[in-house]
Amino acid sequence: MTPEEIEKSLCIGFCQSIQTRIKADGSIQVALPFVGRDGDCYNIFVAKQVDGSFKISDKGSTIMRLSYENDLKLLKGARTEVLNQIINENGVYFDNGEIYTRSLEKDLTATVFKLGQALTRISDLGLWNKARIKSTFYEDLDFNLHRIIPYQEIKKDAYLEIDREKLFPIDYLVNGEDKPLLIFGVPDSSKARLATIIMLKVAEWKINCNKMVVLNGLENIGNADLERLMDAANDFVPKVTEFESMERKIAERLLH
Repeated sequence: MTPEEIEKSLCIGFCQSIQTRIKADGSIQVALPFVGRDGDCYNIFVAKQVDGSFKISDKGSTIMRLSYENDLKLLKGARTEVLNQIINENGVYFDNGEIYTRSLEKDLTATVFKLGQALTRISDLGLWNKARIKSTFYEDLDFNLHRIIPYQEIKKDAYLEIDREKLFPIDYLVNGEDKPLLIFGVPDSSKARLATIIMLKVAEWKINCNKMVVLNGLENIGNADLERLMDAANDFVPKVTEFESMERKIAERLLH
């Protein structure tokens, strides 16, 4: 087949696979030959506006489908950041669960496909389960710490000498000019409780040290767990992505 024949065949087949139907509110539902991970087509609705332009929207169906997955009942933390990034990169809007954009009639085809591309990327947020987010958090923490502190000066998964039975692990131990710095990565409430227990034990041993926690966002930790964690630590970084804050606070602790 020639390139022209392939193009013609694809155009005919693609156009035949597109289906439309009028909804009760006057909008037109467009079914493109794209399906989500659940096997269903994306819901795209086209509605003409009073000014002659068109609103192309999913009417909140994409986020609703994501909410069926237990891990995504509430979009927050890392998922919210990725969602906002996708929205901005694709030039669409997000309002109260609805993903939409607007178009002139002459740009309708390209705009419908633009929204479809955004919905495809957003649907993949369902792959961001808790285990993956936690893994990404620790990778980011490790990478940022080694940008700040030379490798040879960091002891990862360390134990204090007094902890002979090795019951209280320290994520990162760094020797400062005056006293060591203990750094704990805390992506969720479960780790917040564990880090609090370890820091309280260190205080019980009367170890002269600084204790810092790096979080994955305040919203990922329950209020009570966060309060106890803050009481036990000397300092904290709210988000692992806040590199400048992390660099400054580590420098301050290592010099004092």
